Amino acid sequence: MLNDADDAVIASGQPHTHTSTVTIDGTDRIYEATKHPVKDENGKVTGILSVIRDVTEQKRIEETLMFSDAALKSIQECVYAMDNDFNVTYWNATCEEIFGIEASKALGRYIGDLITMQEDYPGQNDERVRLLVEKGNNREEQVYITPNGAIWVDVLAQTIDRNGKRHGWITLANDITERKKVEEELRISEERTSRAFRSVPDGITITRLSDGRFIEVNDSFLNLTGYTREEVLGHTTRELTMWVDDHDRETLMSLFKKDGKVTNFEHRFRKKSGETGIGVINAEPITMTGMACAISVVTDITEKKKAEEQLRYQASLVDNVAEAIISHDFNLKILSWNKAAERIFEIKKEDIIGKDIRKVCRIEPVSTTVGNVKKAVNEKGLWRGETIHHLKSGKSIHMRVSTMVVRGETREQDSFVLIMSDITEEKKAEAKLKQLYEQEITLRQKVEHEMKKRTEFSAAIVHELKTPLTAILSSSELMMEMALDETLQRLSKNINRSAYELTKRTNELFDMSRGELGILEILPEKFNFLETIRSMQIEFEALFSRANISFTMAIPETLPPVYGDEVRIRQVIYNLIDNASKYTPEGGTVTLKVKDNSSEVLVEIRDTGPGLSSKQKESIFEPYRQLIDGTRSKGGMGLGLAIARNLVEAHGGTMRVESRKGKGSRFFFTIPYQTA
Repeated sequence: MLNDADDAVIASGQPHTHTSTVTIDGTDRIYEATKHPVKDENGKVTGILSVIRDVTEQKRIEETLMFSDAALKSIQECVYAMDNDFNVTYWNATCEEIFGIEASKALGRYIGDLITMQEDYPGQNDERVRLLVEKGNNREEQVYITPNGAIWVDVLAQTIDRNGKRHGWITLANDITERKKVEEELRISEERTSRAFRSVPDGITITRLSDGRFIEVNDSFLNLTGYTREEVLGHTTRELTMWVDDHDRETLMSLFKKDGKVTNFEHRFRKKSGETGIGVINAEPITMTGMACAISVVTDITEKKKAEEQLRYQASLVDNVAEAIISHDFNLKILSWNKAAERIFEIKKEDIIGKDIRKVCRIEPVSTTVGNVKKAVNEKGLWRGETIHHLKSGKSIHMRVSTMVVRGETREQDSFVLIMSDITEEKKAEAKLKQLYEQEITLRQKVEHEMKKRTEFSAAIVHELKTPLTAILSSSELMMEMALDETLQRLSKNINRSAYELTKRTNELFDMSRGELGILEILPEKFNFLETIRSMQIEFEALFSRANISFTMAIPETLPPVYGDEVRIRQVIYNLIDNASKYTPEGGTVTLKVKDNSSEVLVEIRDTGPGLSSKQKESIFEPYRQLIDGTRSKGGMGLGLAIARNLVEAHGGTMRVESRKGKGSRFFFTIPYQTA
């Protein structure tokens, strides 16, 4: 229904302002309503846009001009007083802010020298003064020219009377620059209303209240729903099945009828494609060419809802991580406090939010100072390190901390996030580990000292044994050359053979001792592995021929060079061949195979001896484990295989055995072509 004010706006095509008093909850409120005509492209008024402003406080201020100095200073409007000659006698803080003139520079000066009232026509200011003097008051919207520029003000000027005598003037000026800008923008945009209507990013619809049919929609609504304008106009939301839940439509209609509008109504909508989304509707009644309609703004919050869900998920993650996550503002007031922080610091979230973080505990950085931490955070926006937190309860907690800055528009708007892991137990373990490590070092030094003494003792024993053995070997060899008697020849050979075996055992004992200490001497160089094998072939054939054992070799035509100690590798092969010769019976077979195995050479020595039991295989490479064939000892101290394995491992290779009782044995070892 149109009222008289609406008719006046439609008839004149000009804005119309009026005030009214409304009682709300027993309290009177004064509203100022300005109605602006909405025109079509032909200048015809097609609707009315109302701007309603609560002016209750302003009216009260107008009616109560005599107030205390404290009250004058507390209000937000510009208040200044003048004597009868219009010289300023009072100038509040709002005047200083709005007009850009300090009170100290305004007091005592003529008001016209401070601010100029802009005239719409010549002589208007003189007329204003005359009306003020005649009536004793004047209310007007004016433009003041001030040091801060042109300012629109709603001015109420009134005489100050005491006992019927005029003592000056008091003026209440409200800055309405923004309001005027809005009104001007509304006026300018009237001819562009239709275009602006269609370009608003939110969907806007106008529907008839009588049947709910669309009479206008903007492009954003069409983009949101996926329909064309032709498909929408003249139809209802129900006909287009836009409501996912028809109960939402009924609830919205009920709210509109009850309250005369709908505010922030959340609902689920369906697009033409069948895809659904979440929207918020704000709707108010309007009149279009005398027809009651509703204008609705539909905001798509689907992505916002997804983001909120993601935020809730992230918040849940923050609350369930093992690390304490705390944030505080520039003034050290705590903003957030997750469950891990509650557990570590033994303080509930509701008891700490908003409080100074320094009240939680005293923080002591490790290996740095508080000043260095602050400097790093201020300059780099990040600091990582360890801190000790001394709680009020007397408990100390060792923390691993990351502190970062979330920058605001100003430094005072910065906030800080602390991620802290309780490493108290870790530090205790480290301290214990350090203690054990120091004990280990002490023990190792003692062991190394004992091992050194043992090595030195072994070397001394070997030296003491080799000196007489060398003389025995030399003398026996000389005796074999000079002795003519057969008995002396046999005795010389026995002495020489025994001295040789004793020298061999002495060397093995020394090698074993050095191997156990990890100081076995290896002198690596590049050499031709196949030539080494071939050079040993004649010696092996002679050895097996004397024992009536068949010996065969299977080696490739070429091999890459091997980087190792040729003498030591010869020793390995000889020890394995010697071992095979001892345990292979007459008429048996021993086979030596060499294979290129990618990055290493693989050597296999197979015999047809008695084989090994599972228990024997477990200890075959242990020193001093002499294997007995059940009838006689094979001689030696059982060091050959142990030394061979030590030498192979010193080259970075491996040694293993495959054997079954009564089926013979196969010994394998590998030597890398390039040893680190």
